[in-house]
Amino acid sequence: MKRIYMIIMLITLALCVSLVVNYILLDRDIEQKGEKAMDYTIYPSSMPENALWRIEQAKQMNERAYTTVFDAIDDENTMIELVKHAWQWDKNAMMHYSSIKSRKDIRGDKPDDMLYFDEFMQKYQSKFLDDNGNRLIEPSIFNQPNAWSYMRDSFAELKYPYASYRMAWVWGGVSGYDSDGIARPLEDKNIENSIKYLNYAMEGGYRKHEMLATWTLFAIQSNFKNEKRTEIIPLSEYRPLLPSECLIVAIDHYQIAAQHSSLFGILRVAEAYLYGIGREQSWVKAYAWSQLLDYAYQKLVQRNSPLDWKKYEGDIIIQYNLPLSKRLARTLTDAQQLESKKIFGELKNTIISWDHEIWSEGIDDFYPKP
Repeated sequence: MKRIYMIIMLITLALCVSLVVNYILLDRDIEQKGEKAMDYTIYPSSMPENALWRIEQAKQMNERAYTTVFDAIDDENTMIELVKHAWQWDKNAMMHYSSIKSRKDIRGDKPDDMLYFDEFMQKYQSKFLDDNGNRLIEPSIFNQPNAWSYMRDSFAELKYPYASYRMAWVWGGVSGYDSDGIARPLEDKNIENSIKYLNYAMEGGYRKHEMLATWTLFAIQSNFKNEKRTEIIPLSEYRPLLPSECLIVAIDHYQIAAQHSSLFGILRVAEAYLYGIGREQSWVKAYAWSQLLDYAYQKLVQRNSPLDWKKYEGDIIIQYNLPLSKRLARTLTDAQQLESKKIFGELKNTIISWDHEIWSEGIDDFYPKP
């Protein structure tokens, strides 16, 4: 019996030794191929919060540091700062650095005084130091397959606004058109995720109120039914089964956009009062908002915006609004029209900005979380 036990122990020991040896050989083989398992955990930045780059700041530094025209380093000092921020887990810098690194094998016909990414990294490796003079090391996450997408997805889950805005577009936006050029509705899962990530982005400073309201209300996530953008979907055709609180919030967002001269924002608030969707039904207020739309359109024409598509879009909106406005004018009594005119005068004074595009492309300025 003792002999059998000893044989079993020897066999077990031999198997363990074999497994260890095989594991070491396999690990060595993987390491030689550059495939050793790495730590892709998301860590907070070691930099103080007021030193982290804001979204627009990171974008500007990226544009200064690197040119896609030659796929080369355009400003070496700026690129050094970009590397230092990215390697210290500054999230906005990390995504730009990863984007640049992903293009490292592209070789354009650059000027002689420019460096490709790998040439730059070799030349300036001694410059990658923190504020205390300690040598920085590139986080393993940058070697993750599809690193940029991995960071976008991970950062978005943590509500970093730049990544969240990118993620919102992964799920949302028009999902194509049928053979007649009519927009196809998105699946509920796409809609809910697009709204979730867009909300995260707006919590972080994005001013996409018109977009959020549109994505919430319409399954095609567009104000236009068709690819040619000539047919506006009525507010009354909002997604079925939306709870009343969602309707109220969506119109609230349209109204914020309207206060910054969004034509669609003004139109949708007018319709909200006309149909009693997300607002109490009031034809007097609907007519006031309809008049405000005409006024805002004239402001757009006078401004002579270089955005030709905005003028075209404005023309379509005004054509859509015209029968609504005429219908209300015929329906209201003289006293009601007078009251509506008074409300219209008050509404004009609530407009904060007459250039919605510039305002909506801005991002509220505050430092990101580490």
